[in-house]
Amino acid sequence: MTTEPEVAITAAHESDDEGAREPTRDRGAPDGATSATPRLDLRRLALLVVVVLALVLAGRHLVRAHGLDVAALQRAARAWGKWSALAFVGAFGLGVTLHVPGLIFVGAGVLTFGRELAFVLGLLGAFVGVSANFFTTRLIAGQQLTALRSARLKKLLARIDERPILTVAALRSIAFVSPPLNTALALSRVSYRDFALGSALGLVIPMAVVTLVIERLMATPWLARLLFE
Repeated sequence: MTTEPEVAITAAHESDDEGAREPTRDRGAPDGATSATPRLDLRRLALLVVVVLALVLAGRHLVRAHGLDVAALQRAARAWGKWSALAFVGAFGLGVTLHVPGLIFVGAGVLTFGRELAFVLGLLGAFVGVSANFFTTRLIAGQQLTALRSARLKKLLARIDERPILTVAALRSIAFVSPPLNTALALSRVSYRDFALGSALGLVIPMAVVTLVIERLMATPWLARLLFE
C-alpha cells in the first residue's frame, strides 16, 4: 500500500521529468516559440540573392540610363508642387531599397527644401527605406543567420540580443542607410521594433552631419557644380 508521502514524491519526480523534456523558450520570443535552432534554407537564401541583385541592377539602371542625380531629383521635387515633400520622402525610401546612394537624395533635399526641412524629410525617407529593406529580407529569407553553426557568429548574435536597440543605433550611426546592414539585421533575431527604434536613434547624427556638410559644399560654387550638377 502506497503512503501519501510516497505519492507526493513520485508526482514531484514526474513533474521534474516533464519539465526537463519540455523545450525551452527564448527570452523575448512570442508565446509558443521554442529555442530550437532553425534549419538553414538554401532556397530562401538563393531567392534573396536574386532579389537583391535585381534591386541593385534596377538602381544602377535608374542612375545611369535615366540620369538620376541631384539636379534631376530637385527638378522632380519642384514639379510635384505642394506634394513635393511627400514625393521626396517616397523617392528617398525607394532609392534606399534600390541601393541608390543616399547622399544624392540628401543633396537634392538641401537644394530644394533648405537645411532644416531637408534634415527632417531625409530622416523620414531614410527610415522608410531601411524599413523596406528589413521587411523585404525578413519576408523572403526569415532569420537565416541563426541557422548557421559558426561559434563566432553565435557569440556576435548573442551580443546583439543583449542590447538590440543600442547595437542597431551604433551600427546605423556608422553605416547610415547601408542596405547590406539592413539585410544582415533582418536575417538575425532582431525584432522590427528594436530595428526601428535603433534606426531612428542612429540616423539622427549622420543625417545632421551629411546635411551640414552638403550645405557648406554648396556655398562653394565650383564644388557645388562639380558634385551636384
